[in-house]
Amino acid sequence: MCFFVKKFASILAALLMFFCIALPMASAKKAYTLAQLQESYRVLGISETSTMDEVQRAKRTLMVKWQPEINAGSSAAEEAFKGVSEAFYIIKEVRDGSAVVVGTRATPPPPPRAEPKTKETWISKFTKEMDRSSVRDLTKIRSRYLSQGRTATDFLLIAGYDTRDPIAQEYFIHRHFDYFSSLKPSVGECARMAAFSSSDSLQDRILLLSKKMGAGSGEILSVLENVKVASWQKRDQAGFHRFLGKVMDRSTTQSDFLRAAKLLGDGSNPEVLRLVDEHLEAYSHLAVDPALESEFQEWLATKDSPAYVGVVRDRLKSLRISFLRDMENCAKAYGAFR
Repeated sequence: MCFFVKKFASILAALLMFFCIALPMASAKKAYTLAQLQESYRVLGISETSTMDEVQRAKRTLMVKWQPEINAGSSAAEEAFKGVSEAFYIIKEVRDGSAVVVGTRATPPPPPRAEPKTKETWISKFTKEMDRSSVRDLTKIRSRYLSQGRTATDFLLIAGYDTRDPIAQEYFIHRHFDYFSSLKPSVGECARMAAFSSSDSLQDRILLLSKKMGAGSGEILSVLENVKVASWQKRDQAGFHRFLGKVMDRSTTQSDFLRAAKLLGDGSNPEVLRLVDEHLEAYSHLAVDPALESEFQEWLATKDSPAYVGVVRDRLKSLRISFLRDMENCAKAYGAFR
């Protein structure tokens, strides 16, 4: 009986020791000093307001930098590698609450800032869909996102993005041109719209819209001179030349006509000379400015086709004579009518 009592007493004592000493010691949190925590942030090269994602990125970057396999034989690299690992775990344990910081702090650190959650814009969604879609679905995607645009610039983005199917693209612009007009586009936006148009009817609508806004050929040419027209000319040279030809026909000064001619391309290109010749009648009706006339003649002289240049000059002279004769006849008829 005495034996059993002693055995029970020893077991009870062991249990008391476990619950009173061993268990509290096992459940006690680790403690780090404030200096250790601040040193950990310094080792990782981050601030106390950094998020855990930033802490992990800093840890990975430094561990790759000081990896023993890369820095073989370097004791300093090995120590730095261990220091980075220790610093990370100190910060991690303090952040998740499995360790406490012992010490005083003059001012409590600000709470870690949350990772900014950026909302995907409709433009990003639109471009991703266009990039992933097949050619036959481009018009459907454009139509679906059309209501998202609130400005003429938005319309240009929707209409001009992805030029794999220029016919369907131009049809889309034709169909929604009135909506584009209602957005009150600027002269620059009208000129950029022209870059996606190759048909006469659409180009005429664009020039008419520009005229309604009070913009003449000079304003349109100023925009074209300040944007990169090389991509337009490369993609649709015929449409580019046709639009500049219309601008030349609507020119009100010799200066505008000459600026449009120079935008056609290299002055020594025979094709440029042919295009200028097609619209020479509009030039012959403009008031003559001696300085600009001289500049135009010098520009013609740079051509590699002297015979064709001579034909152009003779034709300009005959057009002017014909124009003056018509004006004179009109004046006579007007005088007779009076």
